[in-house]
Amino acid sequence: HRDDVDYCCMPLFHGNALMALWAPALANGATVCLTRKFSASGFLPDVKFFGATFFTYVGKALAYLMATPEQPDDADNRLERGFGTEASPEDKA
Repeated sequence: HRDDVDYCCMPLFHGNALMALWAPALANGATVCLTRKFSASGFLPDVKFFGATFFTYVGKALAYLMATPEQPDDADNRLERGFGTEASPEDKA
């Protein structure tokens, strides 16, 4: 929706970045935030900095995010949703 802040940590030539993040943001008037490359350790700081509410991923990216050490302030962010492919059942939970 229009109030979303969509965080894109994939290159914009990737189909998931275009079709699942950029195109819906364009259609709804949402904000898109870009980063140069995917970084599991930099993901949550970026999400907090941008005030991101949505992100997309492909492959093992979610597993890498879930493997980062837990921090006391992890829940201090606006992230509501993520969409992607190839997540393990454990990571989905």
